[in-house]
Amino acid sequence: MRYIVLEWFRKAAEHGNSQAQNFIGIAYEKGEAVGKDYAEALSWYRKAAEGGSASAEFNIGTAFLRGQGVTKDPAEAARWYRKAAEHGVPEAEVRLGQIYLTGTGDLHDPGEALRLFLHAASEGLASAAVRLGVMYEYGDGVGCDIAEALRWYRRAASGGSLVAEMYIGIIYLQGKGVPQDSAAALTWLKRAAGHGYQRAMECLAVMYRRGKGVPKDDAEAARWSRKAAELGYAPAQNSYGVMCAKGSGVRQDYAEAERWYRKAAEQGFAAAELNLAAMYGSGISGTQDDKLAAEWCRKAAEQEYPPAEYQLGCLIRNGRGLRRNDAEAAGWFRKAAEKGIAEAADALGRMYDLGDSVPQDYREAARWYRMAADKGVTNSMTGLARLYLNGFGVERDRAEAIKWYRTAAELGNLDAILELKNLGGDGS
Repeated sequence: MRYIVLEWFRKAAEHGNSQAQNFIGIAYEKGEAVGKDYAEALSWYRKAAEGGSASAEFNIGTAFLRGQGVTKDPAEAARWYRKAAEHGVPEAEVRLGQIYLTGTGDLHDPGEALRLFLHAASEGLASAAVRLGVMYEYGDGVGCDIAEALRWYRRAASGGSLVAEMYIGIIYLQGKGVPQDSAAALTWLKRAAGHGYQRAMECLAVMYRRGKGVPKDDAEAARWSRKAAELGYAPAQNSYGVMCAKGSGVRQDYAEAERWYRKAAEQGFAAAELNLAAMYGSGISGTQDDKLAAEWCRKAAEQEYPPAEYQLGCLIRNGRGLRRNDAEAAGWFRKAAEKGIAEAADALGRMYDLGDSVPQDYREAARWYRMAADKGVTNSMTGLARLYLNGFGVERDRAEAIKWYRTAAELGNLDAILELKNLGGDGS
């Protein structure tokens, strides 16, 4: 049936009907009745825009904003959104305002963003009211004003915005600028969840899982995560998978965990891709496959997910599922370390310390050891202590060395305990 409908629209489109041309573009963008093809979608949108379709102008703006079928270009996106806004598409004002709010250079103009949001909100657009609420809640381009934020969120909620209902609930849950009110938080979050908003369902799951504003209840947390997961919400699918793996609020079931991880991973959710990789790596769900583990781990790492970048470095370093390549491993460790993954900084520090697959560089070793040591990695504490004791890459400083050995020893590091003993019992 969809194919037949599409063919009728195609006939109209070929006769210059701009509405039909825009419809064909949407079909190619979403892959409905035809193969998904962003470039072909953009081609049809351009034809429709030339025929005066404001909706097509909006869709072209979105293509440039997302880089679908064309190189991502916020300036060009702004140009098309402005055309659409001038031709009566209120949502285009919201998109344009967001570009001005978050853009850089000539595209950064919070005042213009505020003007656009206010105009769109005056036209009754709930999404614009939400944007205004966010600006006032976080003081983004305006003074921080929680009362004003709530006023706009309530206005958006009255216009049917489920995200506004959730934001109101979170403000009351956190007691942000208002007295903390768990009952009000639950009311608003359950209202949004009751309207089918999956993010609100997962917020409720987190509340019950952590005991935040409500008694801790793993079964209730699992119930809300499952509801959102069944509606296709990837973060909830991943969370429910974790619960199945841990037996938290549900019966422990690794195969079920893998099933939910896969659902989320197939949507490109990086945390689930990494969890699926861990399952294949350990074989805990019944299938041990290092190559599959590496494949899913790489997918997550290529999304710049820091824990996956570190784990991929480990897999490459150990030759598990991939050809061993220490230089490549060091590259992944660096990516993860630069994003704050302490274990990656520790691994990189060791490599520079030993000259293992990278040029030996004690100064670099000290830098990475310190980063990891500051985050509590005891092996990096002992590595840093040794560098201070010997004056490698840092100025020799026995007191600083002893400080780091003692800190590591107090955290149970055996090497540090022995080194302190060698240095004189308590290191004095």
